[in-house]
Amino acid sequence: MSDRVEVKKNYRDADGKVELEPKNFYTWNPKKGKVGKRCFFNGQVEHMPDDFNWPKKEAMRELLEAKKLEQEKPFS
Repeated sequence: MSDRVEVKKNYRDADGKVELEPKNFYTWNPKKGKVGKRCFFNGQVEHMPDDFNWPKKEAMRELLEAKKLEQEKPFS
């Protein structure tokens, strides 16, 4: 008993030449445009300054929030 039957396809015509099937996909020429430095999709990107002191500011904010939760008089 066999589960699989092998079928050998013949891709040659009567003269012995190989017949080609249609292409799976088609390609186009590459797009034309600028390439290189100062080439952007939506114009030049504006400068965005970075705050390098954000860890210190964040720590101070967390400290002040913690101080708000403390009692005025220590536990006695």
